[in-house]
Amino acid sequence: RISSNAFDYCLKLKNIEFLPDSELQTIDNCAFAKSQIESLIIPSCLCELNEGWCFKTDKLTKISISEDNPIYCLFNDQIIIGKSSIDSENYDELVFCLRDVKNVIVPKFIKTIKDSAFQCCINLETVEFESESELQTIGKYAFSQTSIKKIIFPPSVINIDEYAFSQITIKKIIFPPSITNIDEYAFYQCQNLEIVEFESESKLQTIGKYAFSQTPIKKII
Repeated sequence: RISSNAFDYCLKLKNIEFLPDSELQTIDNCAFAKSQIESLIIPSCLCELNEGWCFKTDKLTKISISEDNPIYCLFNDQIIIGKSSIDSENYDELVFCLRDVKNVIVPKFIKTIKDSAFQCCINLETVEFESESELQTIGKYAFSQTSIKKIIFPPSVINIDEYAFSQITIKKIIFPPSITNIDEYAFYQCQNLEIVEFESESKLQTIGKYAFSQTPIKKII
């Protein structure tokens, strides 16, 4: 196990490697938070990347994963996908995106975008979802502090967690009818966001505290 905050604020940390016979199983929350890590090798036994393990790792652009790892794999040389259970046959989580990508297509089998998955991808402009997407949840800080200019949510999305889109540059957001919950601070400090639109027959039930705080919205439809 690499415990919580173990490498927090390690500003000279660049690379971490593990020997082929490594027994590492868990990287805890915020283990590499705000560090300057650039590359990481994920060994075969690693089966838990806990909440916020990659919080504000804006330099992490190279990750390789052991072919023997039963939970995680690198998809399209851009994103780490994972299984929500070691017993599952299918990959259903988007765990991490390399921080230097510009455009991403999220595969349809992804049901959850995990915490901080795209956070600090400062070059990220567009995110697209394959048709018949199964995405349901967008986790905490998932797209925080990106330069995203366009996102069209698939009609399967139900929940947007806290700070998921805080401090992004997008100008317009359109929510599909499927959205039921927008958590607190979800769109906090989105300085360019002017238009928020909810499609007809919206199922929205909850907008959390300060969900659009310090965001200069001019029009809500």
